[in-house]
Amino acid sequence: MKKEKTLFKLSCVSFVISALSVLLTFVADYKGNAIQVVLAVMTGVLFWAGLIAGMAFLLVLNSKRRKDKKYGSKERGARIGLISFFENRAAMVFDCAMALFFILMLLSIFIPGIGQNVTLVLISLLLASAYMHSMLNGLNYRYIKSVDKECRK
Repeated sequence: MKKEKTLFKLSCVSFVISALSVLLTFVADYKGNAIQVVLAVMTGVLFWAGLIAGMAFLLVLNSKRRKDKKYGSKERGARIGLISFFENRAAMVFDCAMALFFILMLLSIFIPGIGQNVTLVLISLLLASAYMHSMLNGLNYRYIKSVDKECRK
């Protein structure tokens, strides 16, 4: 069970790194000095590496979940995390955050006085909260929680 929790946490961290890597654009510049160029390259590398690593960890965890005979019968009819909302307390926090960041991002786009920097931060936070929304409302999180309860008994 510890391996499954670790895979889930690694997946979450990878997705958050992917989302927040966009914030490096504030200090990155392809036409700047060497450090700024490295940071510009790192923005893309961290975004894609985080996304790919997060998916890889999630696929391994998903494979383990599907092989579990006890849990396999419980997941029939369950919805995926992307279209599920408010499945647990942790998910509620990120569901509300995602809605808030979406509204703030829309406002920042349509209100001329708000700069592009604010919009970029909000997009990054929206992406991170959307990743966590999907993860915490998903089948793998439910699996980890149900197996964790069984281990405590």
